[in-house]
Amino acid sequence: MTTARRGMIRRAQEGVLSRAVSFHSLLLSLHFWWLFSLIFTLCSVIMVAGVFFWTQAEQNSLREDRELVLERVTNRRENGLFNAFISFEQQLLIAAETDDIRKFRTEENSAAFHLSVIVNQLPNIFQARILSKDGMEVIRVDRIGNRAANIPANKLQNKSDRYYFKRARKLMANEIYISPLDLNVENGTIELPWRPTVRLVTQISDKNGDTEGYLIFNIDAADMLTEFGHFAPRNIDTALLDNDGYWLAGKETSELWGFMTGSGRSLATDDPALWELLQKEKSEGVFEYDGQLLTVRRLPLAGIVAGGGLTSRRVEDKNLIILGSTRVESRLFSPETRDFIFIGIWFLLSGALSWILAYHVIKREQSREIQQRVDVQLQEVQRMASLGRIVAGVAHELRTPIGNALTTVSALSEDVDDLTAAFKSSEIKRSTLDQHLADLKDGCKIVQSNIERAIALIGHFKRTATDQSTQKRRQFDLRNVLN
Repeated sequence: MTTARRGMIRRAQEGVLSRAVSFHSLLLSLHFWWLFSLIFTLCSVIMVAGVFFWTQAEQNSLREDRELVLERVTNRRENGLFNAFISFEQQLLIAAETDDIRKFRTEENSAAFHLSVIVNQLPNIFQARILSKDGMEVIRVDRIGNRAANIPANKLQNKSDRYYFKRARKLMANEIYISPLDLNVENGTIELPWRPTVRLVTQISDKNGDTEGYLIFNIDAADMLTEFGHFAPRNIDTALLDNDGYWLAGKETSELWGFMTGSGRSLATDDPALWELLQKEKSEGVFEYDGQLLTVRRLPLAGIVAGGGLTSRRVEDKNLIILGSTRVESRLFSPETRDFIFIGIWFLLSGALSWILAYHVIKREQSREIQQRVDVQLQEVQRMASLGRIVAGVAHELRTPIGNALTTVSALSEDVDDLTAAFKSSEIKRSTLDQHLADLKDGCKIVQSNIERAIALIGHFKRTATDQSTQKRRQFDLRNVLN
């Protein structure tokens, strides 16, 4: 690369760079911010799409987790009730087979002592009684405070009109009647504070298998029902209902025991659509209702069961219904702290990436503009250089004929001066005049010849310029061109 060429390139770069924006003005340019906004918007769209699909996956995973937890908690409530009742059934059957209880008519004190021991050892049994075949209490032991108390005979009651005695009379040997879960009633009024009660009844038979009376345990179910309600660690709600939809546990006090308090509050009245759905839903799986996940368990506890066994239950009365529920929050509208951290980091990275890309794109555009301007300048330099060479060549070729013509004209001018002087002195001879005229004629021929030579050279130059812009064919003498 020649010095002139390098100089032209340097001047072209300096001219373009003088028009290029500085870093500060680059940041203030609309083009930069438009490009930055475009890239940042694209990154934001990608983030929104990614967050949407991620939240959908998280939502499905959360739902599966909630369903699993809901079933576990509900099963735990079911198993707790079931195992408690099995334990009480076994205690009742064992007690009914003891000699102290069988001989309650002849050994009343021994039977009463035996029942006192049971009440003292089993805190959930707050009353143990022996009823005669006609429904009259023969022995009754109540829990008063932390001890068992034998109730005197003048305070014993006739229970022949109570539903559990009527059902107990249908019992066969080794069968147990479990009453529905309700509130304990003493002397015709509901005991205060409320005491949720279940009564277990079985026959007392003599050695011959004849019925002598009935052994009854009144079970305080309050401890068992405290498990129901809101389970905060897992956001699970469990409620206990009877077969008619009345709330027994897991709700506000004003909603409970509607069939006994007169309020009439039940699931059937509070949400008839859900109650109808529960009547149709026979499976124990999880189903969705009104934005909640629900599951149902039915316990066949109320009725006559065979010997406290875990199978072959013969339910004649009402079931207990355990209703478990949980609400699955939308993962999209219930973000966690880690979600905000992730979004913040994403925006920072997106902003940094958008900034870098926009800056480099604009710098690349500037570099391309510089290169284009340099190319234009180089083309101009090349054209000017070519033109200079052509002009130099033409000038060199024209210098000889024009110089010869100029020299000849100068000589002719001197001859004309000499001839003029000779005429003025009147000393001119004919031979001298002829000589001057011959010189002038020769000089004119020389001038004409050189001028024609110059005209020919100019014509060749003109044709050369015309040949660069036209495609017209022209004949020429190769020998003349080569010479």
